[in-house]
Amino acid sequence: MRALLALWLSPVLGFWTWHLLASRGIYFSQEFHTEVFRLYADTLGMEPDAITALLAKALVTDGLILLAIFAFRRRRAILGFMRPRLARAWTSGRALLAG
Repeated sequence: MRALLALWLSPVLGFWTWHLLASRGIYFSQEFHTEVFRLYADTLGMEPDAITALLAKALVTDGLILLAIFAFRRRRAILGFMRPRLARAWTSGRALLAG
């Protein structure tokens, strides 16, 4: 699981680091950043401004998929942690409703 997380996180961190530094002209010039995004947009057939939002949505979607895989793999530990708390909340909730 750690290897999967590292393989997912390293290109994501690399891209967002480059994007934030290049878009502000710190790492590369603003013209280079704009040209890279224009080239990428031409390849995909979309507007260059939509690429950042598209990548952000992909990051959230991938993160949720990885979280679901992690939760599925650790479901016994998660259920063992949650059962006493849910039982306590259920009994206290019933007591509040009864009186």
